[in-house]
Formats: sequence, C-alpha cells, structure tokens
Amino acid sequence: MTKDSFSYLAMRGEKRIENLEPLRKEEIREVARGVLAELRRRAAKITVAAGILLMISTLAFAMPETLIDKIANAIYLAEGGRKAVKPYGILSIPCDSESECRRICRNTIRNNFKRYLDAKAYLRETYLEFLSRRYAPIGAANDPRGLNQNWIKNVTFFLERGSA
Repeated sequence: MTKDSFSYLAMRGEKRIENLEPLRKEEIREVARGVLAELRRRAAKITVAAGILLMISTLAFAMPETLIDKIANAIYLAEGGRKAVKPYGILSIPCDSESECRRICRNTIRNNFKRYLDAKAYLRETYLEFLSRRYAPIGAANDPRGLNQNWIKNVTFFLERGSA
C-alpha cells in the first residue's frame, strides 16, 4: 500500500460522508483494513527508526547485536534464504559456508552503521537506504536484471513481518 492509497482510503470515506451517502459495511471494513495495514507498516518503520535514533542520541556507537541479527535475518530471507546460491547475497568476499557468509553479512551491517554515524547520514536517509548502496547498489555490474532496486523493499518486508 502506498502513501497515496492511504490518503485515498481516508478520502473515500470523507467523500461519501460529504455526499451524505451511507457507507456499506463492506466499504467500511475495506477502508478500515487498508488503514490498519498502512498503520502497521508505518509503525514497524517508526520502531526501527526510533531504535536507531535512540542509539544515536545516547551516543551509543555500536548497534545492538539483536538488531544486527534481525537485519541479517531479513537480508538472508530477502536474498533467497535456503534456496540462495550465495547465502546472504555475499558476492564481494568469497565465503564457503552459510555461517561464514552470515559473519560477513553481520560485519557489513556493523561496520556500515559506524560509517552511517560518522557521515551523519541519519540526517538525510534511513540506515537501510545507506546500507543498500554498499550491499546492493542499483546499477551494479553484477546485477544485470536490476533486482537490487527491490532490496530495501524486500529487506523491509521481512523486518516488518517479524520473520527476521
């Protein structure tokens, strides 16, 4: 659901009220489901963002291991999970096992968070946007099908779903 659809759902309800047309139960349920889904999506983003801002505001320059694990799990699933040819999508550094690829993924998350803070990138973008430029850059030579453009959306999906 996009930002526009959230506004559209709310607007649909308002227009019906302005015209004094009664809303059918199905329409009320549809609008309510759409609004609730959008609120859940936004709440998940706010929770991750609030956690990062809290760390920044307390000058904690290390990302908690639990958050590193959640992001690594989401990356694992977004990159194909057990079916992936390259676990965690690790291409830049050779890794022979899933555990070694996970270690590299976690190190990338941790090191990139330090870069994120040092560059004060939190003032202009989310951490996942910053991480995506290193982890899955759009237009990369090793991405001929352009799948990297979906990386943030896919990782965010697994973070929000709670399966990470």
